[in-house]
Amino acid sequence: LLCDAVNQEELTEDRVVQWVAQLKEEGILDGSSSATPEVAAAPAPTAADEINVVKELEEQSRILDENIMTHSGLKNDSDSFTPHHNPVTGRTMWTSADGRTCYYTVDAPKVGTKFSP
Repeated sequence: LLCDAVNQEELTEDRVVQWVAQLKEEGILDGSSSATPEVAAAPAPTAADEINVVKELEEQSRILDENIMTHSGLKNDSDSFTPHHNPVTGRTMWTSADGRTCYYTVDAPKVGTKFSP
């Protein structure tokens, strides 16, 4: 409902009355409107649907991992770990090339040392 309170203020009351009458006629004000479509409930996913979703997620994850390795210059060498030494605590965190695994040691690393689990 649009009302022009500046140029046609005298018509506002009649417009509101006509609009409310139209809403009642269409059943909107009594909650029985046919204008509101009923939404059918989506069927519940089956176990096969859920398995397919998991497979798709795994495939997308694999593709993402490959892209990260390709664009970051990292090698997919799960036996290679890089040391990150904290001189304050004396601890070293060894991280895998893919960043998914890490180990801690207490002694400072020797230069050029590579650690394999």
